[in-house]
Amino acid sequence: MHGYYGGTSSQAPAREVIESDLIEAFHWLPQDIDNIPYKKLQTMFLVRREKQAAIETKRAVDQIRAEHSQTTKGRGQTKRYREL
Repeated sequence: MHGYYGGTSSQAPAREVIESDLIEAFHWLPQDIDNIPYKKLQTMFLVRREKQAAIETKRAVDQIRAEHSQTTKGRGQTKRYREL
């Protein structure tokens, strides 16, 4: 994907892969993809990659928080019983 839009010389196979991804993701036709300027496609892929990275980071943080809250709940209860 990045190879074609990043400017490498082997564009034909990469273009077919990107077109296939766009067709699957957005249900676009090849004619629709041909009408989109090159720079806009680059920007779109960059934004999608960064959004996905942010989503994955948030999921990881939420999972760590959930695991941490599970472990601290048990400790908090034992501590309260000791204080009584």
